[in-house]
Amino acid sequence: MSPHLKPIAEVPLLTGMRRGEILGLRWDQIRNGFIYLSETKSGKARQIPVSACLAQVLKELQQMNQLKSPPCLL
Repeated sequence: MSPHLKPIAEVPLLTGMRRGEILGLRWDQIRNGFIYLSETKSGKARQIPVSACLAQVLKELQQMNQLKSPPCLL
C-alpha cells in the first residue's frame, strides 16, 4: 500500500468513524487525547479516545501535510 494511503486507511479502522466524519475532521477537533465530533449521523456529539497507535497515525498525517498546513485532516 502506498505510504500516503496507509494512514488514510488506518483512521477508520482505529476509530470506527464514518467516511463523512473523517472527511470533515479538522485538527482542532483532536485535543486532550480525544477526537471531538459535534456533527454525527445520529445528531449526537461524541468523543473518540486517541490510542497510542492512532496517535502515531495522526502524527504521520500531520507530517505528510506539514507543507500544506490544512485545517482539515485529510
